[in-house]
Amino acid sequence: MNYLEQLALATDTEFVKRVQQAAIEAAIAIANEGASDKSQVDSQRLNLARQILLEPHRMAQTLAYGIVSVLKGKEDKDIASAIEEVWNNYAGVNANLVAIDVSTPAKGIVTKAMLEGIQSAEPEPKKNWVQKFKERI
Repeated sequence: MNYLEQLALATDTEFVKRVQQAAIEAAIAIANEGASDKSQVDSQRLNLARQILLEPHRMAQTLAYGIVSVLKGKEDKDIASAIEEVWNNYAGVNANLVAIDVSTPAKGIVTKAMLEGIQSAEPEPKKNWVQKFKERI
């Protein structure tokens, strides 16, 4: 889908209703997960679940915009899979299951370049990935 098609789908009332129900199911499942050794990650994932359960319609609309960018089909299972794929992004958890500061949008953005900096085998001396990221922009 191109961007206009994604936007049209993300704002389609019937699609948002389907996202809402799938998000509620995911939120219940995540609320019932056992604790891991990453309490901050668990906390952020549970916080998103709580937001969805308390305000399902508002959160469904918010999630719909991200879901359409990774959606592989239009079946219910595709929506559920897309929610699973974007859950940690909306919860403020990066791909390495590290909680990130999402108190401001700029701090909550994790880019591929940042992740590559985290995952590089030979980090540059005296430069962390944040410094390298700032040099790239």
